[in-house]
Amino acid sequence: MSESNSNDSFLGSKTIGSLAIRVGSGVTPTGGSNVYVDTGVMFIRSQNVLNSGLSLEDVAFIDEATHHRMAASEVYPFDVLLNITGASIGRCCVVPMNFGPANANQHVCSIRLAKPNQRDAQFLAAVLASHIGQKQVWKLNAGGNREGLNYQQIRSFVVPWPAQAQRWKVADILAVLDETIAQTEALIAKYEQIRLGLMHDLFTRGLTSDGRLRLTASQAPHLYKKSPVGWLPNEWDISTLGQCCEWTSGGTPSRNRPEWWDGDFPWLTPKDMKAFELFDTSEHISPLAARIVSRLAKAGTVFIVVRGMILAHSFPVVIGLREFAFNQDIKAVCARGDLSNRFLAYWFRAHRDTFLKRTSESTHGTKRFDLRELLGMVLAVPSIEEQIAVVDRLDTIGAAIDEEGRSLAKLYQQKQGLVQDLLGGRLRVEVS
Repeated sequence: MSESNSNDSFLGSKTIGSLAIRVGSGVTPTGGSNVYVDTGVMFIRSQNVLNSGLSLEDVAFIDEATHHRMAASEVYPFDVLLNITGASIGRCCVVPMNFGPANANQHVCSIRLAKPNQRDAQFLAAVLASHIGQKQVWKLNAGGNREGLNYQQIRSFVVPWPAQAQRWKVADILAVLDETIAQTEALIAKYEQIRLGLMHDLFTRGLTSDGRLRLTASQAPHLYKKSPVGWLPNEWDISTLGQCCEWTSGGTPSRNRPEWWDGDFPWLTPKDMKAFELFDTSEHISPLAARIVSRLAKAGTVFIVVRGMILAHSFPVVIGLREFAFNQDIKAVCARGDLSNRFLAYWFRAHRDTFLKRTSESTHGTKRFDLRELLGMVLAVPSIEEQIAVVDRLDTIGAAIDEEGRSLAKLYQQKQGLVQDLLGGRLRVEVS
């Protein structure tokens, strides 16, 4: 591979329609999420399709009978999956070799090449994820207010399609980088599992004065007392979220008042809540709008989502590193007394599954919490010294995860730059 200033490194281009024997999406089974089962045939949704590959962390399952009724939506190894609606439109990946039976829903399009193989599928996915593919995604977006692509548009996508030797060489080059990315993702996943286990232990056993985990209740029953949420250390107090926290609701300033927007105060919505600590948001409002309509929360406040479709699969928890305004789908939660806000934020994260099970669905299909039920939830509160020790332990492993996350982001940038150089002719692929 050598550098080149020409744009003819790749000769020839084709439409996806001329390359593929199938361009089509799946369907959502009758009954929607009510037909999901604990184990069975994997059901791939848009949140499972990432540019880095298939993510099965939150994969759903359907039974064999439903799978057979949806035979037309089955995906196969070396299919290229492309998200065609919603906020994740344009994300794509390859179904790996030896992938078991699976179906996709209507938000995921599967592109099956005439002669399916790993290298050609990787090459096509790289093109679709590059500036070449993404420009066509946004140009041909047919969804109006709801982003979406149709199959005719996808078939019309024009992609560089050089000789097989060149395609496969590019795929091999990218595969090396993909392997490094996969290893980094695996390390992050390992750290995440360690953190989950540690959070469970810290919020049920806590730490002794010398920084060690207490013996379990079965090992040392005299160290524990019975509580509404199980056996807890004798020293811990029992409280409720209503007793030990202040809760504040937010709001959305009118879009018909332009003077309320583009101000100095960050305005938090669920879409911004992607990191545990947050310093800024995508939209800002004026001081007047922040105080009158939205409400202001001081730095260090904990924010949780209490309404919205995001609660169908996630329970975001954020600590604001500065003063924030926020919308009506979010509650600002501030600890009282000797309860630490940071300890509280980690407690919310540790009990993610408990919170998700407590959501209900409105008549419009929106997930939400009953505030009275939230305020009545029981939590155990150690001494402030023990809270600090717990937070320090979780911050340490969080810092390791963040460091690997930064490394992963750099790898993604390197891959994107490499793909653009390879497909744009700035790097010439030499085939021996």
